[in-house]
Formats: sequence, structure tokens, C-alpha cells
Amino acid sequence: MSADDDDDTDAFALDFFAWDSFSTRLDGIDALPAAPAPFASRDVLAAARDLGTSAATIVSGNGKTRQGIGAIDVDWSKSVAQLLATPDPAERIEHLRAHGLLAQVKALGDAMREAGVVDAAVRLLLDEDDMVSVAAADVIRHCTCANQGSRIRAREAGAIPHLVRMLTRVADAECPAERAASVVTAAVAALRNLSFQNGANRDLIRDSGGLEPLLRIVASGPRVAGQPPAPPAASDFKRREAAYRAAGALENLAADNEENAAAIVDAGVVPAMRELLIGVGRTALSNKVLAECQ
Repeated sequence: MSADDDDDTDAFALDFFAWDSFSTRLDGIDALPAAPAPFASRDVLAAARDLGTSAATIVSGNGKTRQGIGAIDVDWSKSVAQLLATPDPAERIEHLRAHGLLAQVKALGDAMREAGVVDAAVRLLLDEDDMVSVAAADVIRHCTCANQGSRIRAREAGAIPHLVRMLTRVADAECPAERAASVVTAAVAALRNLSFQNGANRDLIRDSGGLEPLLRIVASGPRVAGQPPAPPAASDFKRREAAYRAAGALENLAADNEENAAAIVDAGVVPAMRELLIGVGRTALSNKVLAECQ
């Protein structure tokens, strides 16, 4: 076991971030059209367009009745250069989404990392356009699923503080309300894959202050003297959705970790979490965090 692997003996509670479960499972997979012929060297946009959302299954098969087409040859170095040279935000988002889709093909992960895809995505976490940052976080999310080398590379490239900063922008209300939920969702999804079986990444997430902005996002509603912190009003739909997603993260952070559970209790946000989670029909999950926070 390497120094970056974690055997969970420290019971570190970033369990919310430990869902290594982004490999696509498709219903009715046998009903998909026949796989195309093997690709020649291809542009990333063309490959993503041709393979579509079933890329992982078309390339690798379903392990049962469907045989994959095998390796595809995409010029990753060229695609990274194109991505970084594209000034238009909409085009950057298109390129990032194409990379994110192909990153779901696990056999491509090492080649993508070696060509600089992870580094490019980390750089674009700092893009001034929030939705470019969201698309970049999604690339990191997929590149770090079932790929320890990419988890290490993303940390070395500085992904974790940038992702925490994305959450902080939402907590500070510097992110437009209509984009808040997307930013929270993308940052949290990337962080949870980064932390899976990687103790160094988990430690850095904690040391970078990953818990604090989640607490503030949950408790970002109007303050009333003598009352515990409240979530955004139900009428503030976008902020409410972001708070709900942050509450789900805190719920899992409290599981099996007394330190995180105590911090959540001390912040006074348990009533806000209860309102958010039970209010959208997740009573069973809410009971878990409430039990941890007694």
C-alpha cells in the first residue's frame, strides 16, 4: 500500500467524497446499436460526439453480453492544446465536456493523465466563468474515478484548494445564485473521488478547510436572534438547492467521525440540515446524521 492509499483505519469521515461510483450503468444496454468500427486517430470532439453517453460501454463492453470495440486512438496532447487555447467560454465548456465524457472510459485514464488532461482541468478550475469551472471539475471527477494515479496528479497540480475555493465562493455569495447548485455539486463530486482510498488527499481536503464552506452554505438563510442558523428560504430555490446538496455532504462527513460531527453540532446547523433533508423526502438519511450528532 502506498503512502497515498488509505486503509480507513483512521476512520476519516470524508465518506461523502468516497463514492467511487461514476462508471455508467445503462438500462437496456443490449438494445444499443451495434458498436462502430474501431476508431482511427480522432479529434476529442469527434470521438465524444460519435461515442455519446454510452462511450464506456461501447469501448469496454458491459462485461456480459456486449463486447467492446477496444482501445481508441485520440490525440490527447493535441486536444489539451486546443482546450487551453480556446478563448470562448462556450467552446471551452464543449471541449471540457468531451474530455469528461471520454474520461468515463477507464481504459483511457492513464493516457489522458500523461498527456496533461488532469493538469489542464485543474488550471481551468480558476476560469472566471463559473460554468467553465464546473465543467473542469467534472473532468477531474471522472478522471479520478478508479484511477489512483490521477488522484495523486490532481493533488500535485493543486486541485483540492481550488475545489474548496469553489465552495467558498458559493458560501460567500460571490457565485450567482442561479449557478450555485451546479458549482456545489461539481466541486463535491470531484472531491469525493479525489479522496477515495487516498489518505493524503483526505488530509489536504480537511487542512484546506473543506468543511467550513459547507457549513456556511447550509446556514445561509436569514438570521433571527435567539434562533439557530436557518437554510435559505424555500422561495430562494437556487440557493436552497445548493444548501440541500451541502447538507448531504455534511451528513456523510458526520458518519463515523466524532470530530466532524462535533463541528457540525457546534456550528448549530443540525436543525437546518433536518429541514433541508427531511423536507425533500430523505428522512432515512437525515436520521443517520442526527444520530451521529446527538
